[in-house]
Amino acid sequence: MDKVFITGASGLLGRRLVKCYRQNNFFVFAHYRNDIPQDLYHIPNIEWIKGDFVNSQSLDIFFNKYKENLFQCNILINNYGPIISKEWESLADRDFLEMNFSNFMVPYKFLKELLPSKNLKSVINVGFSSCGEWKPYKKILPYAIAKNSLYLLLNQAEKRGLPANQHHLIAFLK
Repeated sequence: MDKVFITGASGLLGRRLVKCYRQNNFFVFAHYRNDIPQDLYHIPNIEWIKGDFVNSQSLDIFFNKYKENLFQCNILINNYGPIISKEWESLADRDFLEMNFSNFMVPYKFLKELLPSKNLKSVINVGFSSCGEWKPYKKILPYAIAKNSLYLLLNQAEKRGLPANQHHLIAFLK
């Protein structure tokens, strides 16, 4: 049975990804931060893994605890990352730093940890901008972050001689 690891699996898009992969007979490692969605809790062949990726230390703890699970996966879907929903005038530097860490450093650290895995065949970076209140800058940020993560992945895969992997960029813009 193929295995997929989905970050942000308890969110709007993540739930749909979990259902889709289960319907296609994948074993799903589903990351969540706060609560497991009740409608998905009892579905077989889903292992829910809790983690809050607020800084490098919390990510390192997560990787140390779940590295064996992650190395079993054929597909990694980077779907984790909050989106800024404040008005432009009320944004602070810290808001961008937090958004940058969650949407850029988290996928980067996952890729860095998982590139040596022989099982990993596909990596998907998701940029999602259609939730919450409309903001003009929300469209470009998730796309740019997903694109930069993809660039780093391709660059590192080439340097490490891993041309068999498939790499995908998905940016949902509404």
